[in-house]
Amino acid sequence: MQTTKRLLLLFTLVFTVLSCSTDDDGNDSGDTSGEGQITAQIDGSSFTSASISTSATVQSAGGNDSLIILGTNSDGQAIQITLLGFDGEGDYTISPTSAINAASYTEANVSNPTQTQSWQAPYADGPEGNVDVTSYDGSSIEGTFSFTGRNASDDSLRAVTQGAFNIDIQ
Repeated sequence: MQTTKRLLLLFTLVFTVLSCSTDDDGNDSGDTSGEGQITAQIDGSSFTSASISTSATVQSAGGNDSLIILGTNSDGQAIQITLLGFDGEGDYTISPTSAINAASYTEANVSNPTQTQSWQAPYADGPEGNVDVTSYDGSSIEGTFSFTGRNASDDSLRAVTQGAFNIDIQ
C-alpha cells in the first residue's frame, strides 16, 4: 500500500510540474465546478483546477474498473481521487476500514520538490471521506466529494470540503 501511495504522489507531482499553467477558468465558488474542472475548499481556501491540467480516466483490469480523477492549478496544488471497483453513478466511501478508494491533496514545491507536501485519505483512525458520482455516461463524469487527509511527515490534517468535478473521460 505504501508503494501505491508513493506512486500516486509521484504521478501527481510529475503531472503538476509538467502541467502548470497560468490559465485558470476562474470558477472559485467551491460548490460547483466548471466544465473540465475540480473545485473544492481546502481548510476554507478555494481551490480550482485548470481545465488543461484536469483529467478523468477509467481503466479496466481483470473485470474491475478503476477511476482516477486528477486536477492541478498554477499554484502547484493538486487533488487526486482514485476509486477502485468503480461501477458508475453512486456513492463511494473513503474509509480507513477499506483501502480500495483513496484521495489526496498535494502542495508541490517546484523549486524544491523534496519539500512537496501531501495529505492522504484514508489513514488509520481517520474520518471517512465521500465521493458521490452523480452523472456518468462513459464520456463525461460529474459529482461531489469531501475528505480529510493526513500528512504522514508531520501528522497535520487538511479538510477538503465542498468538492465538485465535471470532467470529460479521457
